[in-house]
Amino acid sequence: MTGSAMAAKAVAAPMPFVYVDNEEALGESLRVLLQCRKIAFDTEGVDLGREGELTVMTLRGLDDGGGCVSGIAYVVDVRLLGNERVFSLDQKPSFRDILENPDVTKFTFDCRRDSDALQHQFRVTLQGVLDLQVYEQAIRIQNGELPPERCPWVMEGGVPLLSGMVKVAERVLPHNVFQQLEQCSRGSITHKEWGERPLTEAAIAYAAKDVHTIAALLAQMDGTEVSESLMAGVKMHSARYENQFRNSERSIPRKPYSNADKELIMEELPIVDWCDLDPTKHPRRAITEPKTISVQKWNDATDQLVSHPHDSNHTPLFNKVMSIVQHDHWYTAKARMHIQELALKYPFTKKQQKSLQEPPEMQRRYESSEDYDCY
Repeated sequence: MTGSAMAAKAVAAPMPFVYVDNEEALGESLRVLLQCRKIAFDTEGVDLGREGELTVMTLRGLDDGGGCVSGIAYVVDVRLLGNERVFSLDQKPSFRDILENPDVTKFTFDCRRDSDALQHQFRVTLQGVLDLQVYEQAIRIQNGELPPERCPWVMEGGVPLLSGMVKVAERVLPHNVFQQLEQCSRGSITHKEWGERPLTEAAIAYAAKDVHTIAALLAQMDGTEVSESLMAGVKMHSARYENQFRNSERSIPRKPYSNADKELIMEELPIVDWCDLDPTKHPRRAITEPKTISVQKWNDATDQLVSHPHDSNHTPLFNKVMSIVQHDHWYTAKARMHIQELALKYPFTKKQQKSLQEPPEMQRRYESSEDYDCY
């Protein structure tokens, strides 16, 4: 359907959208969105990133009044219209004027791949982002959580991982709002489908749903009064999101990830240090959830090695350290080296020291304390 036909059908829907697939619809979407100072923004594509293909861009105005028509998601078909028109330097206006304007706040959810694709495919430098994946951490801290605690050694089982949009929406939004948004997506869309034309109505609705979800998340998050220090962290780390992938010397693959990529993509970094927060404004909530067993094992083993207790029976600690050294899927190469260096300073026997420096292959993996009494 054309942009106008799709619009007529969409406006009556709970989550309205306009499919921008022709010059007339493009001009109308720009006329509306150029009046907005706050915009929900998202992109879709085939293996989205610098080496993939950004094919769809979705924007929704979030201003109240001021001539900006809020509530309508504009799903811009970049592949169909051509990036020379959508992001034109010469033909004004274009969406470049919105995306590169730091005074227009673009509310996104993990914009790192979007920014990478825009820069390396179209030479569009995304600026003025406030990323809700970052903002949600500020809300949790404001409500009493501690900032994520980074562990430089652990690869899995202890690194605080980033939550995707669906998980955050389920956590933050009222249940009825979350259900309504999920029903509007009309199923999942594969990456390959974003490169196919014509786009299905389900794909267009899916793209629209993402910016509607961003709008709903922002409305809910803005209900929490976040401290100035936290908001400063949100803005600083949103700017980091703008630059993190696009400034990388190489493309960050979607999969398979190397261990370094996994930490870069998945680890949730603290936006502030706990010690920098005013305790009168950020009362610490009691933490009842235990740390994961892998971090407990790591901390216990390293603490005991550092403290050098002169225990006549070294075997339990040796077994614990050996299990850590052998589990490459838990710990980085740097971590193995670290704990081996500590082990050299501990009064193990010469045979134990040699085994720690050249650990034998693991015969079986221990999954619980019932399997291994030294956990």
